Amino acid sequence: MLIVETKNFEKKDVKFSTRQEGEDRTKISAILNNEKIGSVTLELNLNSYWYFEDDFSEEKYEEMFPDDMFVKIEHIEINDIFKGQGIAKKLMKLAIQKSKQLGYNRIYLNASPMGFSGLKLNDLVQFYKDFGFKEILNQGRNIQMLLTLS
Repeated sequence: MLIVETKNFEKKDVKFSTRQEGEDRTKISAILNNEKIGSVTLELNLNSYWYFEDDFSEEKYEEMFPDDMFVKIEHIEINDIFKGQGIAKKLMKLAIQKSKQLGYNRIYLNASPMGFSGLKLNDLVQFYKDFGFKEILNQGRNIQMLLTLS
């Protein structure tokens, strides 16, 4: 278990590393004192209409994903004692940057609060909207969102 007093924490001390996990998965981690304090996982999806077939028609899917490919943000997690200190924002910026670097122009995620110490749904959705994500389907306890990169 990581034990760090947050009063000694400075953003400049956090390092970020990117690791390829197979052909289609990338994990970006935030590291402090050689301990992972947060991460975001990206997964490339091709030919994935099956994932949305209960929610969208084929026409709607083709409109959202015209090249039938997108990056899915699997999850973003931050150690509880480091929440609210900008690490998630930096991870999201790096995830978007990495997607662009790999040549993908759509990022999909399912905004769904995890655990009791994370953001509430409305705050989580606003967090993603601040990066340009738009709601594509509100399912009550979670909201599917899409970012189109230029």
